[in-house]
Amino acid sequence: ETSEFLESFPFVLNASLDLLDIVSSLLRISRIESGSYGGSIEALDINSIIYDAVELYQATAENKFVTIVVELDEKMALNGDKNLLFQMVANLLDNAIKYSPEHSAIALHGETIGKKISLSVADKGPGVTDSDHDKMVEKFTRLDPSRSYPGSGLGLSLVKVVVEFHKGNLTFIDNNPGLKVLVEFPVI
Repeated sequence: ETSEFLESFPFVLNASLDLLDIVSSLLRISRIESGSYGGSIEALDINSIIYDAVELYQATAENKFVTIVVELDEKMALNGDKNLLFQMVANLLDNAIKYSPEHSAIALHGETIGKKISLSVADKGPGVTDSDHDKMVEKFTRLDPSRSYPGSGLGLSLVKVVVEFHKGNLTFIDNNPGLKVLVEFPVI
């Protein structure tokens, strides 16, 4: 019995960690939606947050032979919560890598246009039909083509509440092939 438990331990540990991630994401979403999130708003250059997230996901992308192409304006300043914005960018990169075919590129583009910061992450994956765009941000939603990929269906739900928390807009665009996620934030 002890050896059976020890053999199943890695599975149990991974399942426990996955469950902990789900609960953590749900709590974060709930706190933001209820207005009880206790983060700190400060003047930020979002470029450093983006580069940190890209660095975190670089090895995952390379393991899949996916290139992350980053093109950012020199400085993109906004008032925001550093941790939430990092989680947002990380979730967008995670999805883009997950759905990108091998030997493709992800385009991460950011610029200041007038009084808005525009940030987009575009992949060459299977894409999502226009009629499913609203469903993608619902908690625990996994659209049919994505059911074989790991995940809880909370990533884009969290992205949506982070964008709303920062008074921004979230838009999904067909990338022919793939999906382009566009986030726009007001400039300081």
